[in-house]
Amino acid sequence: MKNQSNAISLAHATLPGDKRKSLSRATFALLAAYAMVTIALFLASTAQAEEHEVISCSVAVYPSDTDPKGTNLRAGPSSRHKIVSVIKDSDSRLEITGSAGNWLRVRKVTEGYGAVLFAGEGWIFGPLTSVRSRGKALLYQSASKTSDSVGQTPDQEEASVQSCSGGWVKVKYKVEGWLAPGAHCGNAVTTCV
Repeated sequence: MKNQSNAISLAHATLPGDKRKSLSRATFALLAAYAMVTIALFLASTAQAEEHEVISCSVAVYPSDTDPKGTNLRAGPSSRHKIVSVIKDSDSRLEITGSAGNWLRVRKVTEGYGAVLFAGEGWIFGPLTSVRSRGKALLYQSASKTSDSVGQTPDQEEASVQSCSGGWVKVKYKVEGWLAPGAHCGNAVTTCV
């Protein structure tokens, strides 16, 4: 790279003044165009990451984040959004009303005994939450019982939540798959039998 830079400098130095200015302007214009394209692509990819369609669902989950400071609820579905609340009680129950990518829209957070800790709209990163399976639950390829089974969970097994749709929860338990409505429990303190 240094030799290439020296060669350009040497070639530039041997050009007459007008051609040197022309080359400098052309080089500047090329670099400016490259920078603008790079910035545009970066902004487009960032916007695309934040513009996931919100899919409606109605499920309960609980926080499984091991951070002793708690789990952040954010104003929108990305870590760039401001923190609106912090869930410190790992026995909390979160009512989920939608998902956008791996982010879950939270309507309400209650502690294990029912006291409301948060009400409103917040977003939590799904993989920091979990559900338990009810019985030996099948994992489906998509949110439909007509889709292929991709695995099965043991009874009362914890699985990391990835997203949701309707009453279905997409989880990661050895493999990613969908737990059907009624096959999952979003309460950390009961067995949900």
